[in-house]
Amino acid sequence: LSFKGLSEGKLLSFSLKDIYTKLTLTKELFRNKMEYLKKKELAQKEEFIERIKEDSVKISDILGAKYSIITGDPGSGKSTLLKYIALAFVDGKESERLEISENKEFLPILFPIAAYAEGCKKESLTNLSLNEFIPLYFKSQGLPNLTPLFEKALRSRRALVLLDGLDEVTNETERKKMVSDISNFIGYDNFSDNTYLVTCRTASYTITSRFEKIKDTDFSHYTIQPFDIDEIEVFFFKWYLCYEREINKRIETAETEADKSLKKMMFVVKNDKNI
Repeated sequence: LSFKGLSEGKLLSFSLKDIYTKLTLTKELFRNKMEYLKKKELAQKEEFIERIKEDSVKISDILGAKYSIITGDPGSGKSTLLKYIALAFVDGKESERLEISENKEFLPILFPIAAYAEGCKKESLTNLSLNEFIPLYFKSQGLPNLTPLFEKALRSRRALVLLDGLDEVTNETERKKMVSDISNFIGYDNFSDNTYLVTCRTASYTITSRFEKIKDTDFSHYTIQPFDIDEIEVFFFKWYLCYEREINKRIETAETEADKSLKKMMFVVKNDKNI
């Protein structure tokens, strides 16, 4: 996980598995979805959202749904969450990190939606479907042709497709096209029996660019909640611990030093009403 804008002579980058802090996700329900979306598009006020918060939702519950939209505020952890899910399957640690009881042999395919939106503007790529474009994107990152790998996973229902950043397609007409192209990709042949997660900023998920049913299956909607004070404390400690080990090169005293910094920071956070 890299932190742009923070540097110690180089880009700060910490191991995701070490710094990741568990997020609270809730299922977002609406009394009247159409009415909600219209109001949200016009005013985008939080009072129009009715959240059921009796129980937070586990990542394992989200992965149990076929199609999911995960919304949240800027910087709430949407992209980081997808990376963490992908990494858990890559490391073979899904049971431990994602609380998955059953063995799911997913192949995670993590892809930024904005890359496809940009690709569609190029004359040579205009007519490519999302299915055709994704392997080309990874090839442009220096990887070999992954088409056979992806096709095999998709046709055997083992693909976990993580589509990140619908909101990063800022033009609403283009965003609407992305929703249509993603829906076509999901509904193509027998690809619909895989698991799909899409992330988007809450404010950008409007009535003109939302997902409808695909093969009689609705998208499940989840929202990332802001950290509470306990989660803030957990994150700070992990941050300082990584900082002591990676930047200050302290190994034996890392936890002690991290704890000192944590106490100073938590004192400020709890006593300054402006934070």
